[in-house]
Amino acid sequence: MNKKSIIAIVVLVICVVAGGIGYPMIKGYMIKKDPVNYLMYASTQNQSDAVDASITGSLSMDDEALSQMTAYMSSDPEAMSLFVKGIVEEVNFNGRVKFGMDLDNKKINFYENVGIQYGQNKLVSLELGYIDEQLFYRMPEIYSKSFIMTKSELFDLIKEEQDVDLSKVSWDKYLDLLKLENDADYKAILKDKAKYEDLIRLFLADLKANGTTEVTLEDGTVLKCDLLETDINFDQMIDLYVQLFKTVKEDQNVKTLVKKKALEALNIMLETEDYKLMMLEESEVKDAIEKINTDFETSWNEMLDTLVKTYEDIQSDTTLTQDMNVNYHMAFAIDKKYMLRQYQMKANANGVLVDQTVTYNAYGSDVKFDETFSADEKVSVKEMILDPVYTEEIKTDVISNGLSAFLSSEAFTTTVKDIKEKASVLPAEESQQIVESLDYVLDNQEMIINMLLGQY
Repeated sequence: MNKKSIIAIVVLVICVVAGGIGYPMIKGYMIKKDPVNYLMYASTQNQSDAVDASITGSLSMDDEALSQMTAYMSSDPEAMSLFVKGIVEEVNFNGRVKFGMDLDNKKINFYENVGIQYGQNKLVSLELGYIDEQLFYRMPEIYSKSFIMTKSELFDLIKEEQDVDLSKVSWDKYLDLLKLENDADYKAILKDKAKYEDLIRLFLADLKANGTTEVTLEDGTVLKCDLLETDINFDQMIDLYVQLFKTVKEDQNVKTLVKKKALEALNIMLETEDYKLMMLEESEVKDAIEKINTDFETSWNEMLDTLVKTYEDIQSDTTLTQDMNVNYHMAFAIDKKYMLRQYQMKANANGVLVDQTVTYNAYGSDVKFDETFSADEKVSVKEMILDPVYTEEIKTDVISNGLSAFLSSEAFTTTVKDIKEKASVLPAEESQQIVESLDYVLDNQEMIINMLLGQY
């Protein structure tokens, strides 16, 4: 890795961090009379160190989009449109995301569960996370056990394979760089935030109060919330990015913070000799420090100019903007404690309709990471890597038992039955082909499983 790569990585990471905290807004006065102020104030109340959110989503298509997609799929395009529309409208998505970062205790926890449903039947879901220094993932509809690897096991494997001991990296020192609440340069950014507020106000100029709504949290709690709504188009979204990047480019406070944090990170590498664990040379790190000290302004301007040009090119590309004719309807629900409790986005992209709702169940200390696994519910990823025989046993178990359970599950068979029924609107020959294909899967599960196991 050369010195330019080091600079690019460090600056990019710090930019992401700085950008993520660039929107703490107006405190100290009641702002309900102005919907934009209300939303901006609510954004300051959310505890950013941890969040628990539920997500739901669905897709649909208008008749014109369906007709274009199915024009050549059937001898009866209108019937095919009806068939596809019926299936698409049954498909929906749901999930749960939890994230927590405790910098004082050097802890990061993460959990995500994303599932696909057909009607009311959950077909398949994926759970993954990193809790108490343990990585895990599983697909409960296919296999009941979770695949587990601890951080120490991961580091041990890397050490064995690459002779690099990541356990000796001074991770705590790098995490301390993210503590910004008492940083004078960070406070300077907050003090001079008006120019960013002006951009957000312009972007949300059409935000309106629209009465109240009820939000149901994951635990069943129902909250009465104020509802704010607005409509945004693709051009407005792109223009916001352009103006934000231009403003950041000229923001001396942001540049000072980013430069300082980049230098601090590189100096930690030197002081702790972590660069050796990252397979770098001392001279490369020193060169990177020198480059930042002498040429940071140029590198900063080049990076931001590239970002600005990327989005300005999108703005000027009439073909692309026509193809990306996306309109967004956004709704925000805020509770009596000025906490954002729900965000809903409905997008229409050339007739493809996306409806997504994010419900914020908890913030801060109210977020609980209580996902646990008993010994008989675990599969050791480390053991799989080191033991081919064990890996083959797990593979066989997943395919023969897990896949069999999925193919014979009520959710799958009910979905297949519904698709077969919907196929009746198609011309007889096409309907028969679909029904026979689905029946083949149901009637030949054992053969399919054996093929996957390489037994045919």
